[in-house]
Amino acid sequence: MIWLAWRQHRTQILVTTALLAAFGGLLLVNAQSVSGLLDGRPPGPDGGQEWRDFGLMIQDHARPVTNVLLFVEIVPALIGMFWGAPVLAGEFDRGTHCLAWTQTVPRLRWLATKLGLLAIVVTLSGLAVGLMTSAWLDVHGGTRVGNRFEVGGPFTASGVVPAAWWLFAFVLGVAVGVYVRKLVAAMVVTLVLFLVVLAGLAGAGRNFYAPPTVADFSVTPHAATADDRHEGPGLGAALTGPGGTEVSDEEFDEARVVLCTDAGVESTKCLKEAGYNVVQYMQPADRYWRFQWTETAVLFALAAALGVFVLRRIVRLK
Repeated sequence: MIWLAWRQHRTQILVTTALLAAFGGLLLVNAQSVSGLLDGRPPGPDGGQEWRDFGLMIQDHARPVTNVLLFVEIVPALIGMFWGAPVLAGEFDRGTHCLAWTQTVPRLRWLATKLGLLAIVVTLSGLAVGLMTSAWLDVHGGTRVGNRFEVGGPFTASGVVPAAWWLFAFVLGVAVGVYVRKLVAAMVVTLVLFLVVLAGLAGAGRNFYAPPTVADFSVTPHAATADDRHEGPGLGAALTGPGGTEVSDEEFDEARVVLCTDAGVESTKCLKEAGYNVVQYMQPADRYWRFQWTETAVLFALAAALGVFVLRRIVRLK
C-alpha cells in the first residue's frame, strides 16, 4: 500500500519538495544578504531620520521574501486542490475505486494507509515552511520586518501553524472529494471553502483567541505602539466618549466644537477632561505563541471532524 501510494502521488510529493527547497534557498540567500546590512545599524537609540532610512533599506532588501510570504499564506489551498481532492474524487471520477476496494486490502486499511501517509508528509512539509520562515524572521529581530505577529503572511507562514493549515487543507480536499465525487468540481469547491475559512480565522476570528488590550492615546492618535503588535479587523484605533463607549467621528468632532471652542490649543486637554479619548485595541507581541497554538488546535479539530466525515462516508458507500 505504501508503494502504491508513492506511485500514485509521487508527482505531488516531488514538486512540493522542489518548491520547499526553492523557498528555503530564497530565505537563506536573503537572510545572508540582510545580516550584513544589520551589522551596520545606526548608533544610538531607535529614532530619528537615520533610523527611518535604515528601516526602509531593510524593508527594501526583504521585499522579495515578504511578497512571497503573502502567497505562502494561500499555498495550503493548492495542497487541498492537488493533494487532497484527487485522493478520492479522482478514484470516483475514473471509476477505479471499484477495483481498488475489491482487492484483498479492505477499504478502511486502504484509506488509513493512503491518507495517513499523505497526511504525515503534508504536515511535515507545512512544519518545514513554518520553521524556515521563523528562522528568517529571527534574522530581522528588532526591525519591523521581523514582526511575526503581523496580519497576513508572517503569522500564517511562521511557527507551527503552517503545519495545521496544510493538514486542514489536505483533509478538506479529501472530504470535498468524497462528497462531490467529481475531480474538477471538488478542486473548485475546496479552493472556495479554504478561502472562506482563511478569511474567517485570519480576519476577525483571531480576535476571539484573547481579549485585546487597550492603550490610551489621550485623544492624540499619533502615538505608536510596538512594531510587533497584532492589529487586524476589529482592532486598531477607536474614538471613545464618556463611560468608555465608542463614538463616531461626527460625535467626536461635535464634542470638540461644543465643549472646546474656546480652549484653543488646549482642546486636547478639554476633551480629555470631558471623557473623550482615542484608544488603541491591539494584541501584544507576547501572545504570539498563544495565538499560534490556539489556531493550530482549531485547525486540527476541524481536520479531525472532516476525517470522521470521510471515514463514515466511505464505510457507508456501496
